[in-house]
Amino acid sequence: MGNYKFKKGDRVRVVEIQNNAYYGESTYRVGDIGTVLALDNEGSQNDYFVKFDRLRHSDGPTSWYVLEKWLAPVGTPLIVCE
Repeated sequence: MGNYKFKKGDRVRVVEIQNNAYYGESTYRVGDIGTVLALDNEGSQNDYFVKFDRLRHSDGPTSWYVLEKWLAPVGTPLIVCE
């Protein structure tokens, strides 16, 4: 498609998973947050290679392809506590 909603480095959240054939063996879940590493397309659909925060602590892969329509931007926090 080429008209991408997100760019490399954007923070995104998985808001839905609709296509089990595309999802395959992926281990991300609805609600997971990650960073876009690369942009691609699957036929007529945009998809993104996303590195997920939660999966950093797992034994499996931390990055997976996700369809654009399954993602939403992560808002900037109003306050950052350190």
